[in-house]
Amino acid sequence: MKTTPRHKNSDDSVLSRYEDIIQSMEQSVASNSENYRAWCVTVVAAILLGAVYNNQLTYTFVAVLPVFLSALMDGYYVALRVILKQYQKSRATPDEWELKDVANELSSAMSRVKILQLDNLAAPAIRRFYSPILVLLVLCQITAFFNGK
Repeated sequence: MKTTPRHKNSDDSVLSRYEDIIQSMEQSVASNSENYRAWCVTVVAAILLGAVYNNQLTYTFVAVLPVFLSALMDGYYVALRVILKQYQKSRATPDEWELKDVANELSSAMSRVKILQLDNLAAPAIRRFYSPILVLLVLCQITAFFNGK
């Protein structure tokens, strides 16, 4: 007769519930990241449109602030998402689950991410999205300089 390995906590529904919670947290973090990117594009486009409409391209430097703030928050969410994925992979085998430690481990892992960590900005997902926006703003400044406006 085969015996199935017992988990430290034999309630499989609780284990699947924790997996669902972690998955929903990851989806929420990804959604927040997408929202910051969408708002960044919207705000930068509005600033550029206002500068072009008023023929004041020198004021496009103002658009750097929302780009930087959005990149900072997006970097925070990207770092959170990486931590959640690492945590989920480290808990791939249900035998390692001990439910009383799950919340403590996850909260301590997430507390390592700081909003103002500038190394989050070095993530490839952040660089690939925000670098072209910054290049566009620099080109606008160069254009304004050579046009004398």
